[in-house]
Amino acid sequence: MVVRQKDGVMRFELTRRPSDSEKCTGHTLGDLERHLELLPDGEQFQLWMFKEDGESACCLCNRTRAWLTIMHKTGDNSLSLDSGFVGDENEVEEILLENGQLDEMPRRYCIARREGIRAAVYYFRQGVRAPFISWASS
Repeated sequence: MVVRQKDGVMRFELTRRPSDSEKCTGHTLGDLERHLELLPDGEQFQLWMFKEDGESACCLCNRTRAWLTIMHKTGDNSLSLDSGFVGDENEVEEILLENGQLDEMPRRYCIARREGIRAAVYYFRQGVRAPFISWASS
C-alpha cells in the first residue's frame, strides 16, 4: 500500500549503521515496516521520510534512544522531547550517522528507541507528528 497524504506520496530512506551504508528506500508502509523489522535489536540506523510538498522528518536511533525531528515547510522544526527526563541539561546521546560521523544529541530530545520508531511509523502513515509523544519547537 502506497501511503498517500493529502499533499501527495510519502517516501523513505533507511540506512543501517554500522552494518552498511546502502540505503533501503520505498514508498509503502509495508516496505518501511519490513525494513524496520529486519533490523537487529539495538542496531543503529537513520530513517528519513519525505513528503512531496517538501516537508521531511528524520529518526536517528542508537541502541537505546531515538531522536526525531520534523522539518516543516514553514521553516520551523519539531523535536521529540523526553518529558520525563531529569538530569544534567548538558547530557548527550551519541548517535552514529549514515556518513560514519558520531553526533551528540541533547539527551532531553532523545526518547526511548521503541517509542521513537513507533512515532516515525506514525508520521509515515499519517503525515503528522505523533500525538503520543511530547514535542518541542526549535
